[in-house]
Amino acid sequence: MGSGRVETLKVKKVRGFGFSWKEFVYHLPNFLRSSLIGTGIGILPGIGGSTSGMLAYVTAKNMSKHSEEFGKGCPDGIVATESANNATIGGAMIPLLVLGIPGDGVTAMMLGGFLIHGLSAGPLLFVKMRM
Repeated sequence: MGSGRVETLKVKKVRGFGFSWKEFVYHLPNFLRSSLIGTGIGILPGIGGSTSGMLAYVTAKNMSKHSEEFGKGCPDGIVATESANNATIGGAMIPLLVLGIPGDGVTAMMLGGFLIHGLSAGPLLFVKMRM
């Protein structure tokens, strides 16, 4: 057990989003590349966000000038995995709305919600509605 003492840590005040405009512009190519990877993986039904995150991380690490910092909290790796993971959800919506095939668990629940409300997902989603 501890000594019962409470230590106070100094916290640097965060202004804005917590990063500068220069950092935002620096991470933009990595963000866009990883988002495209995530969308591409999301379009393929059943693969999921973990695969897109790992693929984007490895791609960012291979394209980085300082790949030895990856695995230690390097912002490049965090940007890559998170943007790919978030883009996977949007990619999974494409086969749901176009073909009526759910790409992951979230879109499967959306398909169920569509069916409950009388909508049949697929190419005729906005043309044919059951009443």
